[in-house]
Amino acid sequence: MIVTFYSYKGGVGRTQLVANLASYLALYKNRKILLLDWDLEAPGLDTFFNINRKKIKAGLIELLYDYIKLIKNNEEAEIKDLPFFKEEHFIKKGNIHLIAAGNYNENYKDKINDFKWDEFYNYKSGNYYIEFLKKELNKLDYDYVFIDSRTGVTDYSGICNIQMPEVNVLVVAPSKQNLTGAKAMADDIKNSPYTKDKFRQPIVMPILSRLDLTTNEQANKWYKLFSDGFSKEIEFLIHEIQKYVEIPDSFGRYRDNTMLQYVNELAYGEEILFKSKQKEINSLSIEYKFAVIGEFIEILKLKKSYTYSSVYKLTNSGYFKNKSINLINLTGRQKKELRDAMISAFPTYAELAMVVDYGLDIRLNQISTSLNLSITAYEIIQWAIAHRKLGKLIKEMYNENPENPLIRDFYKQIDKNINQYGEKTINIENINGNKNININ
Repeated sequence: MIVTFYSYKGGVGRTQLVANLASYLALYKNRKILLLDWDLEAPGLDTFFNINRKKIKAGLIELLYDYIKLIKNNEEAEIKDLPFFKEEHFIKKGNIHLIAAGNYNENYKDKINDFKWDEFYNYKSGNYYIEFLKKELNKLDYDYVFIDSRTGVTDYSGICNIQMPEVNVLVVAPSKQNLTGAKAMADDIKNSPYTKDKFRQPIVMPILSRLDLTTNEQANKWYKLFSDGFSKEIEFLIHEIQKYVEIPDSFGRYRDNTMLQYVNELAYGEEILFKSKQKEINSLSIEYKFAVIGEFIEILKLKKSYTYSSVYKLTNSGYFKNKSINLINLTGRQKKELRDAMISAFPTYAELAMVVDYGLDIRLNQISTSLNLSITAYEIIQWAIAHRKLGKLIKEMYNENPENPLIRDFYKQIDKNINQYGEKTINIENINGNKNININ
């Protein structure tokens, strides 16, 4: 999933948010993230990760010039000829990889100033090339591509804020310019022909940033201005999120729990708060706010791909309440193990029909008409996954045959961690001695 981060003005903590969200998701969720620095005039993502700029060989601007060169020489170029990022573009830091804005040598400034965005987009088929880049980026082996966008209104702001992403994070500092500028971008996203023609949804996450909570009157004023200004965007966002989780007092909770308060330590330099190992996150800390924003993005990732296994829940936060516990996805190997366990515990068609009737509240012949037990068991599992009832199925199999060791192993893994709402968590590990079996 591609997420673009935008702010109308600089100095609001946008790049800091990008870097910390990537670090949180990589460390706490084991996600693999690609960062793309599209802030061509003021790039800075690399500084958060202590990357020596002299080692950056190429970046986004070099790729765009490669495309212009190709089109000038061959206007009938085929898709297979289009340039894409190569190994030299990627700077790797564990689960976080970075593509810089460019090679920051003495020619970088000239490259940026000389690039003609209007000509690229409107006369060199740049709009089609951007669509190609978006498609190819989504094919890469990353859970997320985070784009750090340029501030203000530029020739290419519509490219990386409207055409490229599936989700926009708008970082808004408490000033009239920031509020008005970010709101204008939200309106551009919603009213763009690209959005109206259903190439994407207008999913926008407004984030109130750098709010000084020591001044109650001003803080309350900007709370209200932010809430009123982005009410439609937040309501639409919550509508999408509540397909997966329930958020009591949703509007206020979203605003309060994603608001990035002013923190002295973060005002100086480039600081990443999530480093070499996990730690308990204090709900009053700025780390908690980063984590909640990360959890929202995880849920929006669910929206894009139903192969994910559950809604995500911040440990011990009480912030999210699971709406469904059965969005479980299994690997091919796990499906085979569960199929074999099912046949071992219920070796006749009649016994399988009873389990399906009791556990899934549906007749077996509505799921499968095969007389082959192996195929029938497989189709039951597929149906349960598709209808988010795999947890119920496993529980019913255990209730009917608790002595079967294979069924018991599956059940123990989903039963050993029951959250405060009585719902199952979603990690299944070490079933039948296999390690690192994960349905996240």
